[in-house]
Amino acid sequence: MSQRIPKVQTLHRKGNEGPSGVLTFKPFKTVENEDEPDKSGERHLQIYEAFYGKQIFGYLYVTADQYSLVWKSSGGFKFELPYTQVELQFSDLPTRRIYDKKLCLPVRNWAEKKCYENKRATVSLFLLGEDDVREFDLLDDKGRDEYMSEFVIRQAESGSEIAFARYDSEILFEEKHLNICFTAERMDPEANDDWEFVINLPRHILITPRSLRWAIENHELNEVKGEIDFKASRFELANILNG
Repeated sequence: MSQRIPKVQTLHRKGNEGPSGVLTFKPFKTVENEDEPDKSGERHLQIYEAFYGKQIFGYLYVTADQYSLVWKSSGGFKFELPYTQVELQFSDLPTRRIYDKKLCLPVRNWAEKKCYENKRATVSLFLLGEDDVREFDLLDDKGRDEYMSEFVIRQAESGSEIAFARYDSEILFEEKHLNICFTAERMDPEANDDWEFVINLPRHILITPRSLRWAIENHELNEVKGEIDFKASRFELANILNG
């Protein structure tokens, strides 16, 4: 994936119905993406609002070959978030073991329960008050060490200087090369508790229940996380992606 996902602000409003305990997705609008067509040549982007009951959770962006789940978080950006999500989506490791890791980072050859292989893992960071982008190759020893020393260790995983972060990955999964992306954008330069997160996946890869739960747990409405039926919510999403 080479384009940044178009901005849509998360709003809270009433008037939409949705079954209790299930995330539902309702058509919002279709826009033309003039920057770059997808692999099929399609330039249209379908946007859905994602609801929990009558509360909006976020947005779903769908093109012919990829989709993105967009939501806001008041929990702040932490450097373990992007690759925790990758492991929750593609790894066979038990969920508890993934959460117990202090920091998930990609490695080129993963020996433990190897079910996917990292082919590319790059980070692009925009810092507050700076115009230049900092880029790191996390599969390169030098790039990985610089990323750890300059940001992760020094900022105690708080992301205190980050304005925008983008994590692009290419993985080999079930003999297919997949491009996936995670972004985090600070919505208020003066605050560390107002972020927008985005997961971008190929359209034929359905988000796992535990990845969806992870998104809810990192959402500003995290008090409802125990009430959501993640398997049923995933089925609602599948109906859109298979349409």
